Amino acid sequence: GDFLPAFDVDWVVAYRESLTQQYVEALVGLAQCVRQHGDLQRAIDLLKRALEVDPLQDELHCLLLRDYHTLGQHSMIVRHMQSLTRIFWDELGTSPSPEILKLYKALLG
Repeated sequence: GDFLPAFDVDWVVAYRESLTQQYVEALVGLAQCVRQHGDLQRAIDLLKRALEVDPLQDELHCLLLRDYHTLGQHSMIVRHMQSLTRIFWDELGTSPSPEILKLYKALLG
């Protein structure tokens, strides 16, 4: 869980955000390690956990889409893009980045 979630003191908020970022980075690093060892499904699970914490990181979405593609899970690519489009619209009032859209089109050919 979050570090001292009941406190909004500046140093607590900054430290909480730092810990959250470190956690996301650790999940991504672990995903890269298990991917290199051929466990793409575990990499996908770790990336999903990272996206639960920080759902607006383009890089994570791109990694996830590529892993789905490598496993031949094209329906999951479509589902993820639908979910991603909703998240970006709800949170930012915009579509996913051009980089993600370009990757999506390339992966589905």
